[in-house]
Amino acid sequence: TRDQSLFSSFVQNQMDIIPDRLTLTVGSKFEHNEFTGYEVQPAVRILWTPGERHSVWGAVSRAVRAPARSDHDGSIPVQIRRPSSEGDYGEGTIVIDTESGSDDFDSEEVVAYEIGYRLCLTDRVWVDIAIFYNEYKGLETMEAYILSDSEEMESSRDTRSFNAEISGMQNWDTASHINQFYSENRMKGCTYGFEMTADWKVRNWWRLSSMYSYLQMQMRLTNSTDTKSKSKIEGSSPRHQFSARSTMNITKKLELDLWLRYVDNLPARHIPSYTTLDTRLSWRPVKTLELSLIGQDLLDSHPEFSAHEVERSAYFKVTWKF
Repeated sequence: TRDQSLFSSFVQNQMDIIPDRLTLTVGSKFEHNEFTGYEVQPAVRILWTPGERHSVWGAVSRAVRAPARSDHDGSIPVQIRRPSSEGDYGEGTIVIDTESGSDDFDSEEVVAYEIGYRLCLTDRVWVDIAIFYNEYKGLETMEAYILSDSEEMESSRDTRSFNAEISGMQNWDTASHINQFYSENRMKGCTYGFEMTADWKVRNWWRLSSMYSYLQMQMRLTNSTDTKSKSKIEGSSPRHQFSARSTMNITKKLELDLWLRYVDNLPARHIPSYTTLDTRLSWRPVKTLELSLIGQDLLDSHPEFSAHEVERSAYFKVTWKF
């Protein structure tokens, strides 16, 4: 067993260096955890408003992900398979890949740099653009560990018992080979890109908004045996994303919303790029009652964050507030 305690505090101060023109905000989060001790996460943000229609801002901040208990104490078989070549381990051998935590695992760290600009073209049209650069250190990798004969015998016995329990098998006498992997901090890298948004208030009852983002990820391994984490991180976030939304309050009681969204492919998850369309038609006959007709993913069904598909659907919803 392990007793865990977490202490956290936050301080912030906002200063008007030039009233209504230049504002500086300085703050920091202070944290103490059982695994890495004290963590300081400062942030500095500045906002310059040279005119009524222009705003420029910048920020620098540091954040950490402190180890969870599983990063230090956890251990779980993640894959049970036959070897690619029986000559490697012997005929009939089962290969068990097991990932375990390590007391050497430290906090993951990021230092984020941001700069942005907001322009109000008219009272009804405004545009935002933000550029970012994030520098990561000490990201988690799973490092191979060579077990001694006695360690492998003990680990093999524990793993067979575990899998017999979850599979409902009472006897598992098949010989097994354990590939043991431990958490370490042997990856670093950076991400950078930009995001643009635009809003147009076409009428008092109709608003259009759009967004485009670009993301580039570059990870590097340092003396690591991990062959999966780098490509998994780089291929799990879309490089391009675009969305367009229309919001209409047709009358005081009738609303119509449309949302079109494009997401680039995710190679690490074997998910191709896709485009979705969601709709919502809402009617409020009285203040406390809302009747809605909702359509989701009307263009196509697709897998998004798992192997399960997000299917086309339409449904009717009643909301009553009392």
